[in-house]
Amino acid sequence: MSKIEYLQLVVCDEGPGFTVDDKRKLYGKFKRPTGGEYSNGLGLSIIKKYTEAMGGNIICESEIGKRTTFIVEYKMASNE
Repeated sequence: MSKIEYLQLVVCDEGPGFTVDDKRKLYGKFKRPTGGEYSNGLGLSIIKKYTEAMGGNIICESEIGKRTTFIVEYKMASNE
């Protein structure tokens, strides 16, 4: 049986995508989304903080005019 080393959570949307400048500010507190959605601008900041506190990583893959994909990755604990 294969050993699972990582757990990945993948979330995709069909929004307008992020510019390079948007990506630089993406995880800052009180940053607004690009599509005009209602938001307080804290969600990604909180997700990044807690993901990294648990030893994980969050990745954003996006292009203007195409969907955005967020990948949240955690290393699995060793059972050895």
